Amino acid sequence: MISVILALAIAQLYLGMADLLQNRARVRFFLPHTLWNINLFLLAFIHWWSLWTFRELSWNFAMFFYSLLGPSLIFFCGGHNQSQATLKRTN
Repeated sequence: MISVILALAIAQLYLGMADLLQNRARVRFFLPHTLWNINLFLLAFIHWWSLWTFRELSWNFAMFFYSLLGPSLIFFCGGHNQSQATLKRTN
């Protein structure tokens, strides 16, 4: 389940980048936005990699809920980041 949320977060980042590339004639390049996208992608990958050691634990609901917080925040940050990028298009 955690990997699915991380995959959705990465897919959302890819969709946002694809939207920016398709509209590159109308959108200006902004370095902090690009660095933020790279940071979110690396954060999702590192979070997935760090959870690999937890595969042999006996899980309870509290542990599962707590470990869903990180991927959920990455997903929402990616969605918020992309929606802000599409609003700042130049004329």
